[in-house]
Amino acid sequence: MADAVRAAVARHESLRTRIACHGEVLELVLNPAQDLQIEFEDLSDAQDGDAAGRAVVAEIFGNHIPVEAPWLFRAKVVALPGGDAAAVMAANHFISDAGTRNILLQEIQDWLDRKAGRDVSPRPPAIPYYAYSLGERRFLEGAHGASLIDYWRRWYGRQAVMHAPSGAAMEWSAGTRIVNNFTIPRRALERVNALATEHGVTPFLVFLGIFCLAMARWSKMERFPVRVLGDKRSRLDLAGTVGLMFCADPVEIQVLPGQDLAQLMRAILVEYEASLALRLPTLHYFAPHFVRPDIEPAGYPNRIPAVFNYYSGGTARERAQRRDSPD
Repeated sequence: MADAVRAAVARHESLRTRIACHGEVLELVLNPAQDLQIEFEDLSDAQDGDAAGRAVVAEIFGNHIPVEAPWLFRAKVVALPGGDAAAVMAANHFISDAGTRNILLQEIQDWLDRKAGRDVSPRPPAIPYYAYSLGERRFLEGAHGASLIDYWRRWYGRQAVMHAPSGAAMEWSAGTRIVNNFTIPRRALERVNALATEHGVTPFLVFLGIFCLAMARWSKMERFPVRVLGDKRSRLDLAGTVGLMFCADPVEIQVLPGQDLAQLMRAILVEYEASLALRLPTLHYFAPHFVRPDIEPAGYPNRIPAVFNYYSGGTARERAQRRDSPD
């Protein structure tokens, strides 16, 4: 198991990235793969292996990885009752995203399957994260990138500020982040899938339509912007790219009085596809002051407080296992 993790870290430079400070200048540096320290914990005598494993996960994910840490990726291998073992991995968001999580799990499972003598289909080659990032930078520094930046600056300038029912302006600022996680029951997902099939759309668009309808009712606004988090792995040669590959696409939403959900979804789809055609890589995600006060000019506030984050969680193997499990 540890060898499988080390092989993945050696293969993906982004997992070995750290930040070196030279005065006020920041530099990205690669750690040698062989320097990764993987911890081991023997829980083979535990009475409840599942509970013991969950405690290890809680411990690792509760231990914050600061961005200035020597390693932004950590791993531990745990021996469990019955001869089982588990690898627990954590990474700073600077070098990873949900897609990275799925890619690593799939690669480690493939490694273990090969070790056990099972046939594994080869994965298509993926563009390395740094090669993609350099291409992205060159694009933004060119004439096309400049025109996109100009377009989106003007787009931002005409967006209305969203207000809460209390009247308070909704703008990003320094503060406490509150997360409310919940699980959608399978029976609700099945109804969403049926509704999507009925209207010839994807479940993503159904959820986005519901979200926008709720935001319109909450804010009492007919027109407002939404930032839809997306994934830059939009081609086969990027499907296996490990790194911070998620982005955000701003969409202007209009919810008209008396408009039903089907009409709203069609209108949103037009705006969303237009945004994708003019995607400005990465830059829409970061909100001014999201790290600390005064990190961005105060005169350039982020006017998109409503964020829609939709991702099909888990690998294909995990989703198949969930389909066979109780609701």
